[in-house]
Amino acid sequence: VVEPYLEGTSAAAVAAALADRPARVVHVGVPRDAELRRYGTPRDHAAAHGLDAAGVRRRIKGLLGCS
Repeated sequence: VVEPYLEGTSAAAVAAALADRPARVVHVGVPRDAELRRYGTPRDHAAAHGLDAAGVRRRIKGLLGCS
């Protein structure tokens, strides 16, 4: 789950929706210990937290063990 806000914010809703089936879920969002208050544009904010296309791709490849 890619969340443009604090990582894990949607965890309860996602877990409830998937309660009747086996699932592995990873939440990608703004780390709770790294929230930025001043960051420039929304695009700068996304990039700073790895929530731009390149950052999400990097995170998914890492989770899958791809190089």
